[in-house]
Amino acid sequence: MSEEFKNFEERPKYFTKDDLVKGPKKFVFQINPENIKYIESMSYQEKQDLINELIILHKLSVKEQQKTNSNLVLIKKLKIIFVALLVGIPILFYTVSMSLHYTQASYTDMQKNFERYTNYIKLY
Repeated sequence: MSEEFKNFEERPKYFTKDDLVKGPKKFVFQINPENIKYIESMSYQEKQDLINELIILHKLSVKEQQKTNSNLVLIKKLKIIFVALLVGIPILFYTVSMSLHYTQASYTDMQKNFERYTNYIKLY
C-alpha cells in the first residue's frame, strides 16, 4: 500500500472543512476603483497583513454585536417577567382572597342549613 492510502485510512470518518486547510489560502477580492492605487502601492506582505487585520476586526465586531444582541434579548425577557409578576401577584392574591371568602360563605350557609335541619328534627 502506498503512504497516501495509509494516511487516508487513518483519517477520521467525519471531518470538518477546517481539517482540510493546512496553511494559508489565496482568495480573490474586488477593490473599489478609488482604492486601487493605494492597494497597488502596498507590498504583498502589507496586503496580507491588512486583510488579516480587517478579518480579525470584523470577527471582533461581530462577537461584540452578538453579545449586545444577547444582552438586549435578556433585558427584554427580564422586562416581560417583571411585568408578569407585577400583574400576576395581585391577581393571585385577589383569587386566593375570593376563594377564601366564598369558602367561608359556603361553610356559613352549610352551618345555617344544618341548624335549620336539626331544629326541624327536634320539632318532630
